[in-house]
This record gives sequence, C-alpha cells and structure tokens, in this order.
Amino acid sequence: MNTRFLAILLLLPLTGCYSVSFVKDVGSGETVSEMHHNGLFSLLEFSAPVNPTQMCGGEWASVTTSETIVTALAGGIDNVVLSAIGGYGVDIWDPQQVEVECK
Repeated sequence: MNTRFLAILLLLPLTGCYSVSFVKDVGSGETVSEMHHNGLFSLLEFSAPVNPTQMCGGEWASVTTSETIVTALAGGIDNVVLSAIGGYGVDIWDPQQVEVECK
C-alpha cells in the first residue's frame, strides 16, 4: 500500500507538463531556446518578454512555450521551502522553456 502511494506521489508532477505552440510559417529547423521567468502565479514577469525576431536575428516561424518536468520541479522549490518554514506554499517563481524556430 505504501509503495503504491509513493509511486503515485512521484508520478504526480508528470501530469502538470504542457506545451503551447504559435505557428506562423514553415521553419528552417534552426531553433533557439531560452528560459522565461514569471512569478506570483505568473502574474509578474521577472525576465524581459521573449522577442522571437531578436532571438532569430530576423524572421521566425514558430514559438513554443512549455513547462517540462525540469521547470516544474525547479519552480516548485519555493513552495516546498515556504511550506517547510511554516508559511503557505506560494508560487513565487514559475520558469518556462521558450523555443523559437527560425525561418
């Protein structure tokens, strides 16, 4: 019984991953990635807005923003730390992976 609970607990973060793509045109296959940092339930941007034209040095074909298991675990650190010191788990930091495909 405890093993089953532990397995569910360990696999639970995998259910929160997502990916959103904005496709404008057919790309060349060249991609540029960077992290984008939001906070306070994604209401505030800690990093500058992503500029696909600047990232590609010209035209872009698609932009994909995603939350992976790595970004979910990294972003969950603040919840665990605040809960451990007696506070409430607040989503202070919410990193996202942004991938831009150039034309």
